[in-house]
Amino acid sequence: MRALPNVVIRDGVLAAGLLTDRTRSRVTGVRTADGGLGADLVVDASGRGSRLPEWLERIGYRPPPVSIVHSDVRYASVVTEPDPSFDPEWLIILGGQGVSGSSVGGVVLRVEHGRLHISFGSIGRNAPVPTEIAELRDFADRLTAPVVAEALRRSTPVGPIRTFRVRDNTRHHYDRSREMPSGVVVLGDAASAANPIYGQGMSVAALSATALGRMLIAEGGASRPGFERRVARAVAATSAEAWRLAVGEDLRYGCRAEGVRSPWTARVGAGYRDRLERAAALDPEVAAAFNDVLNLHRPVSSLGAPRIARRVLRPLRDRDPGTLSATVAAVLGAA
Repeated sequence: MRALPNVVIRDGVLAAGLLTDRTRSRVTGVRTADGGLGADLVVDASGRGSRLPEWLERIGYRPPPVSIVHSDVRYASVVTEPDPSFDPEWLIILGGQGVSGSSVGGVVLRVEHGRLHISFGSIGRNAPVPTEIAELRDFADRLTAPVVAEALRRSTPVGPIRTFRVRDNTRHHYDRSREMPSGVVVLGDAASAANPIYGQGMSVAALSATALGRMLIAEGGASRPGFERRVARAVAATSAEAWRLAVGEDLRYGCRAEGVRSPWTARVGAGYRDRLERAAALDPEVAAAFNDVLNLHRPVSSLGAPRIARRVLRPLRDRDPGTLSATVAAVLGAA
């Protein structure tokens, strides 16, 4: 970016508000300690901690409608040096399970210098993540993927255990807002910040930036009336699948929601999703379909396709079927 001739990066500048024209109908830049920076278009890419709703109120606009799911996500991560005898073939291992209305899991990544990055996370108030190495090892022993526990036990921490907590999924509906000045658009987590445990935030940010770029090219700039509203709709579309996936999963664990339209992933019930996760551990085709959705290559609805649904149910037919939505059962011919 620094090598581009028409790009200037200003480090250490704190944006403290919006500059507007006299009518306050158009944003003309951002307020800073030394006055401000003018702009034809202000792009808020400040992430989950965006203060744009507050800044809009300061200049006389109501903030956009908001949807919130209180997921209470907690992480504990540590970098370790594996034992010389520990040389697995894999690059990444993920293991998890649902317990007592919560979800817990662990991930192991092979990183630079032959080290391992090991993280544990939980969703829901009933499953806090421990922060001491001995407690983490006990925690790992309870996961369904024993290789996560093995990786932790056969390696030595080379730094402190780092913790992180995100209390909410938050989606600001700038695409629905009836009161927005021109001259400002919002991208990535500043618009829609889903549960980070699913690892889709950077993908959504990239997709939303691409959507803005396409709009600027298609319209020859940002000067046409209604440009910002059209961008808001395009950006909202890029994050819709990630939001539905994250919210649908979190609602399974009883997370409290405000202003959220229940997605189909929550409406069909936990039965099908439980089967899907178990089948993905056994069936490569189901695993590939599941990964395509997690990586935003395909919509969530693709997991209900007849071919995938038949494979999801196939290895479980001899087991207790549990609770299955009547609608889904009828569609699958399993009623």
